[in-house]
Amino acid sequence: MAKKPIPEMNLGTVQITTPKTQLRRMSTMLWGPSGAGKTTLAATAPRPILWINFDSDGTSSLMDQPEIYIADFSTESPNKVVTFKHENAGGVKSLLDEHEDIQTVVFDSITSFNTMALQHGITEVTGATFEAPQLAGYGRRNSYTMQAVMSLVKLTAKYNKHCIFIAHEDVPQKDEMSGALIVSILIGGKMQAEIPIRFSEVWYLHDT
Repeated sequence: MAKKPIPEMNLGTVQITTPKTQLRRMSTMLWGPSGAGKTTLAATAPRPILWINFDSDGTSSLMDQPEIYIADFSTESPNKVVTFKHENAGGVKSLLDEHEDIQTVVFDSITSFNTMALQHGITEVTGATFEAPQLAGYGRRNSYTMQAVMSLVKLTAKYNKHCIFIAHEDVPQKDEMSGALIVSILIGGKMQAEIPIRFSEVWYLHDT
């Protein structure tokens, strides 16, 4: 029996697709303690890889691996976080336009970006300091971090590129009711729950 042809349909300005015709790309978050192998695993993604680095010495384990191009923001001024909230995502859009061969974008790490976002956020709040950021300072931090993640996820989806976000593990905390240890992502506030839902895959790495 012949298969029925896929009908051409639109919902407003959006073209209707099927699971088979959907663009296939990897959208992943890797998190875990230092030394668990997050960077090494991310480096196995399809190359060439654009590596957006915010971790001090975060790419040292990559050594001289070919086709990994590192944009190191770890020593830049904290106000760089502002550029990642826009459609161009810190210049990534322009670079992908010029270098269509790039297959994967790695963001390393959300945790370090989050710290930079706080450092910049407190400069926009009167009386806030890094030691006492105030609610408004934390709010700016959360906003800049969330917007950066959303901008880059949306951009890489538009260009059909794989994207991998790396995050570090927070200090384990004990649940007051059950006494169980709770391990979560080292990012502030509700973002521990809100950011992972932006990805199709969330992988926890732990060295056993």
